[in-house]
Amino acid sequence: MKDVESFVASFIESAPYVVRMRGSHWVFWIDQRLDQKRMADLAEEIAILRVLGAQLTLILGGNPEDGSQPIPPEIQAKIDIENGQALRAWLNLLSRGWVGIPDRKFRLSAVSGNFVTGRRAGRIEGMDYGHLGSIRTVDKERIDELLRDGNVLVLTGSVPGVTGLPLVVPPLDLAVRYAELTKASKLVLVTKLHKGLITPDEWTLAELEGHIAKSTRKDFQTILKAAADGVRAGIGRVTVVEGRHRGAVLTELLTPTGSGILISQLPTAEVAPVSPDEVSELVALVSRFEPEGNLAPRSRELIEAAIGDFRVLKVDGRIVACGAVRTFGEKRHCLIESIAVQHDFQGQGLGADLMQELHRVAADQRAAAVYVLTTGAEE
Repeated sequence: MKDVESFVASFIESAPYVVRMRGSHWVFWIDQRLDQKRMADLAEEIAILRVLGAQLTLILGGNPEDGSQPIPPEIQAKIDIENGQALRAWLNLLSRGWVGIPDRKFRLSAVSGNFVTGRRAGRIEGMDYGHLGSIRTVDKERIDELLRDGNVLVLTGSVPGVTGLPLVVPPLDLAVRYAELTKASKLVLVTKLHKGLITPDEWTLAELEGHIAKSTRKDFQTILKAAADGVRAGIGRVTVVEGRHRGAVLTELLTPTGSGILISQLPTAEVAPVSPDEVSELVALVSRFEPEGNLAPRSRELIEAAIGDFRVLKVDGRIVACGAVRTFGEKRHCLIESIAVQHDFQGQGLGADLMQELHRVAADQRAAAVYVLTTGAEE
């Protein structure tokens, strides 16, 4: 029974993310240092995301590069061969699709092509950077058409220049610029990093820059700089995921707590009043705590009548905590009540954030005194 309840809870938690991902374009940069087993696991996760409705582009990269070194012809030829091998390997992996799907008629369509053109870095401070390049154009119209048709696009850092000269665009740079120019809603950087460098967390841009300054590992620092560039370029969300473990990508993208680092332009957690179409979600949250005796029973009618008293804390648009400020008496005393935080989100400081907002609401109402009603949270 507990297994069934756990499955239902996980399914309910992932449903909002599945709904929002349908039709949205996500760009993945994939560290080619991952071993073959992890590559195969990751390909299956990619297939599952495609089945669920995401539009996907994969950018295949070698070791993280910062694009600061010249690329002579012999190095360009070597990189070109390596990129070709990586491309063929991924096309083969994606052709397997989702091994666990009952309908074997489903096949993932993976497409590569010259959707990107490059420009030479040229001569900088007297040094010729050879075949090193950057993105010049992307064929967004063709890309959008292929994505709408259900194809997964697979690209490498080997791109043609407008003059026919083969160029190498550092894959991380390619991923950021490509995501920016195609107006992708998410950029996911799947890395091979040692355990302990990545922990489930959410960073602001300022926090990210602080981690970049403190990092002593060049590859880790390069990946974080790419994430910062993505946020500054206007990409809604940039995620860094340690790809060495099976299910890490699905856990990060389809669960509230995730498994990696999320850097976003707007906070994923916000406190706000309750809108009319959120009443049912609020009632469902409150009702979970009534049988435990942690909240006094309230009917939907009572909650709707006092809807203006409530504030909710939402994570990725989903209500995970609530509280209310009720004003009474001529001296405008305020009572803080109906504090509830979903069990999976407890212990993260969300209740404290919610209380701060409720105190602010009471202060705005010029309350003479503020009381808190609790049955078991005296501390």
